[in-house]
Amino acid sequence: MTKKNILIFLNTYVPGYKSGGPVQAIKNLVENLGESYNFYVVTRDRDFGETNAYPNIEYGVFQQVGKAKVMYLAPRERNFKNYLNIINQTDFALFYLQSFWNFKFSILPLMALLKSAKRNLPVLIHPRGEFYPGALKQKAFKKRFVLLLWKISGLYKKVFFNVSSEEEKQNIIELFGKDCNKQIKIAMDFPKQYPIIDYNKEFSLPLKLVFLARIDPKKNLLFLIEIVKKLKIEVLLDIYASVSDQEYWQKCQNALQNTSKNIAINYKGILPHNQIQEVLSKYDLYCFLTKGENFGYTIHEALASALPVIISDKTIWHDLAKYNAGWEIPLSKPQEFIEKIKEYQAKTDKEKLAMRKGALAYAQAMAKDEKILNDNKNMFDLLMEGRC
Repeated sequence: MTKKNILIFLNTYVPGYKSGGPVQAIKNLVENLGESYNFYVVTRDRDFGETNAYPNIEYGVFQQVGKAKVMYLAPRERNFKNYLNIINQTDFALFYLQSFWNFKFSILPLMALLKSAKRNLPVLIHPRGEFYPGALKQKAFKKRFVLLLWKISGLYKKVFFNVSSEEEKQNIIELFGKDCNKQIKIAMDFPKQYPIIDYNKEFSLPLKLVFLARIDPKKNLLFLIEIVKKLKIEVLLDIYASVSDQEYWQKCQNALQNTSKNIAINYKGILPHNQIQEVLSKYDLYCFLTKGENFGYTIHEALASALPVIISDKTIWHDLAKYNAGWEIPLSKPQEFIEKIKEYQAKTDKEKLAMRKGALAYAQAMAKDEKILNDNKNMFDLLMEGRC
């Protein structure tokens, strides 16, 4: 049986890693389903925040990268005319976008598709948590205007949405109405298969907390900093992150001023992806109080590093208590974050090791979940066979 082709537009792809989850999500998708479908990826020629292109790449052609064929575009090539040419010259059965708001790699490619000879092919958009209420509050006026255009034009009726949870599905229904229910498909991202590591560790003061994500209002670092500053115990918070919002980062830096002597907060720059397990395994708790994630790859990376987590309840990681792997807490209860950090610190070494073991178990269970593979294959097959 001939494999069908899926054309993906994505802001950043491998070898890039600095933009976080979407890169890992599509890489894992390709690795897991590359035997079932042909993936064609159109992306930038450089990593997030970089001015230099990747070395040894060709321009204007699809080249083999892992199980996918990838076209890297220079800045001058990221335009409507070139996208229209790529779409018309590429054989595909599904058009797959990785953001609702990204202009260069979602809105502009979609406009090109609608002007192409392939305008009637199915379009799948993966908003990746962009419709959570907390995420919609960022640049709210601009987003309300764009949503209004989608509603007036009826364009939302012509696309499908890929979400990771029932909650994320309900967010879209609240925006576009119940009529779009059949256009929303639930299929979770593929976790990476991390090697199993030794969860044993010696514990000592200060309590070592870590944040690994982009510095962006959605990731809510400022909220975390304010909580850590209220702790009365000896605490270290290390921040590994790329900066995607300079104004927000300045607010975070301002909040770092005048911390008490028992608190140390350090910005450690960007952590290369191949060092994540080794580095994270040395900490006591991973803290990520996000306003909304469709998956949360950094959460899985922490768990796979035998690192218990304290996260908001705006993710898909709802079995932390079941595995004794950490806590999820509503953002409306900041004092509870403080109490859980204190609770962890008061545990015996044996209890802390049990939580590290639980974190590993949760990560492994998620990585082996065959439902993820089946849901993604069913979603793609339904769309490409016109059965939706």
